[in-house]
Amino acid sequence: MTSLLNTYHLIYTFAPNGQPSSRMITEIMAMAVIAIFTIVLVRRRWWPESIYLLVTMISLGTSTMYHSVPRTLVVLFPIWMVLGVWMTHRRWLRWAYVICCLPILILVSIRYTQGQWIS
Repeated sequence: MTSLLNTYHLIYTFAPNGQPSSRMITEIMAMAVIAIFTIVLVRRRWWPESIYLLVTMISLGTSTMYHSVPRTLVVLFPIWMVLGVWMTHRRWLRWAYVICCLPILILVSIRYTQGQWIS
């Protein structure tokens, strides 16, 4: 809980010019994604995958602040497995995924060209 509060407080104090730090916002959002998918996997009773996500979430969430959580999402294969299963059963979810991810891709590209790297 301390790392969440510290990361939340860094949203406005991390950037040198006083603007909200998009890096800290994405750190919190990425940790929420891991928590949601951990709950989904526990409900499905996929114990090895849920324990893998839980251990990862605990190891990243017990620091003084969240750091490199969005990068870790890339290697958390249980999340991508669940998304793949959902997308094979629900064809509309493929388009929903693209529609949701396209604005995020544009935002990250714009912030990167402005020199504000989103972790």
